[in-house]
Amino acid sequence: MIKVQKYTTATGQIMEMPTPEFRNMKASDKYKYKNLPRLKEMLRKRHLPIGGNKNELVDRLKLSDLNVSELKIKLKKEGLSVNGSKPDLVKRLLKVRGKRTKNCDQIEVPVTTMAVKPAGNPWKVPLLMKCGGCGQSVPNSDKLSHLDDCWFTNDGPSDVYLLHARSVNWAEKFELYLAVPLNGSFEDIDLLLQFTWMQCCFGHARSLDIYAANVFTNLKDTDDDPDPVMTLTSTYGLMVDDDIGPMDTALRQYLQNGVRMMYEYGGDYTTSIFVDYIGERRLKRPLQEEKAHAKTIRPVMRNEMLVMPCEHCYKKSTMFFMDDSHYDSDESDEDSFNEDGDDDCGMKFFCSKACSIFQGHRRRVLKPFLNSPRSGFCNYKGKTYL
Repeated sequence: MIKVQKYTTATGQIMEMPTPEFRNMKASDKYKYKNLPRLKEMLRKRHLPIGGNKNELVDRLKLSDLNVSELKIKLKKEGLSVNGSKPDLVKRLLKVRGKRTKNCDQIEVPVTTMAVKPAGNPWKVPLLMKCGGCGQSVPNSDKLSHLDDCWFTNDGPSDVYLLHARSVNWAEKFELYLAVPLNGSFEDIDLLLQFTWMQCCFGHARSLDIYAANVFTNLKDTDDDPDPVMTLTSTYGLMVDDDIGPMDTALRQYLQNGVRMMYEYGGDYTTSIFVDYIGERRLKRPLQEEKAHAKTIRPVMRNEMLVMPCEHCYKKSTMFFMDDSHYDSDESDEDSFNEDGDDDCGMKFFCSKACSIFQGHRRRVLKPFLNSPRSGFCNYKGKTYL
């Protein structure tokens, strides 16, 4: 049955209203609807301070609602004395809470500062090389000596060719060292480059131009370059010529000191790679067992990720866009550096789409910046298959 309470209005009219049921109200809400004078009056009766805002008064009343044993448990956790009357215990707890709140207010929040523009040209900073055997990061100047210590030995005859691949563009920053069996073919080089750096989708044509030893002086000066001794292609059979052959041509026919090659992975845009012959090596015993169970050996060493600052905030970039006309020009990467070293190959690097919009490139499509010279081309996602 609902209890009804009668009220008389200013006009003398009698109205019936339901009586508020405070008995079913939560204990935590019973002070919520009381005004400040009423709360202060209740605190005076309990011999507690009456200063502060309404929330502070309510907190004191809620704390005083605890029994003595509960108050003593809280005081023991704080390492305080449990002697005294109930008002003394409450005041002691209120004093501790006040100090804790004051200390929290004095905590300094670190201010996030904008990243500082790096000094110098990031394109000219030598990258570390990561060994595929021990996983150690090696300075670029010590890479060959580390390979000889980690991968190879002088005990016995040679069993692999050591090759050095590097990107034509990207200021030749992307590097890869390959070990190919002596009885292998140029298809092994194709597979290693394709599945480590290039594989974006299936169906792209590949070719490998082989140049005579000590003849090729500069792979970038295409106007004066000699003709290749042999061109190996994945589309052999569709092209018939004396100097065109299949990718499965044996390595021993052409590899010798001073030989240089140009590998091209086709598509809408062609990605070109220099491949230099370093020499013959002998693998250490555990690696010989690996070679016996696999047609090709995983890359022995590759470069660490190139770090480029964002054009807007100078943080580490994860995406970029390029001016295709500038990228496909015949100018070398070194010639395209400006005086401040802020630009190269028409590429602009950003850490987010928002930063590119701030720089006025709202309509540009940003591509993922990955550890591969194939970054930004076709559907390349950076997946490594070896």
